[in-house]
Amino acid sequence: MIARFREKLKELKEIKSSINIEQGREEFEEYMEAKYPVFVVEDDRKELLGYLVCRIDDSVVWAESLFVSHDSRRRG
Repeated sequence: MIARFREKLKELKEIKSSINIEQGREEFEEYMEAKYPVFVVEDDRKELLGYLVCRIDDSVVWAESLFVSHDSRRRG
């Protein structure tokens, strides 16, 4: 899902790209290594719908990365 998020970001900037699973995996490993909290949302069938990665600096929480799958947007 991280790889899909990165592809969509590039698409918004009108940069043509394809999903790079290895880069997505590396980014996830960086989040884990940095101990960033990662929250995921899944449906009743355990299908992943989206995620939120946070970064905590002292008493401030930053939304580092947020992605919701296209079919799950605007559904509450």
